[in-house]
Amino acid sequence: MGDGYVIGCKKCITQKDLDKYHDKNIEPKGTMFHIMTSGGFSLFCKEQLDNIYRGKDEYYEGTPTNDESIDKLIYANLDNGYKFTKHLGDLPYYCETCNKLETRFYFEMKKDKTCFVPEYHCKTCNAILEPVCTTWEKHGGGTWADTLKHIKFKYFLYDENNDIILKTKKEEKKLVCDNCKCEEFTIHSHFMYD
Repeated sequence: MGDGYVIGCKKCITQKDLDKYHDKNIEPKGTMFHIMTSGGFSLFCKEQLDNIYRGKDEYYEGTPTNDESIDKLIYANLDNGYKFTKHLGDLPYYCETCNKLETRFYFEMKKDKTCFVPEYHCKTCNAILEPVCTTWEKHGGGTWADTLKHIKFKYFLYDENNDIILKTKKEEKKLVCDNCKCEEFTIHSHFMYD
């Protein structure tokens, strides 16, 4: 279970556009991102993930990564004695070249003191994607960022007065609308998913 957010251009995306998208699957003209977060990483447990990749889960079709190259690495790591850790679930990732967000499945596998984490590439330009921490979510007694502090995040998403801000520790980065080149984005909707 997790949270999903539709983040879109403040100028191009209207409620009418969202209704058309949800009702008729008509894409709006402006840029819109669907990001998922696994609410403190509770989408899968490590045992379930192990069963999926070992072919013991008859109910789950496909793989959580939906990435054949990453899946090959997972199979090789399992054959070499790596085990999934409890740190796994959907995360937004950022492409520094395209200035776009997309959701990917984060996980860790460990063997002795060696830790493997996936390195995803942008579907458009093939640049390495960076994981992004959404700072507005709450989990347990603190924020989601507190829960995931073992991940070395380079980027953080903030919701400041309904404006989406993407920052590193040193600078603000831009999300850019393909339609109008606007750099102002907002959360248009929030939903829960299984």
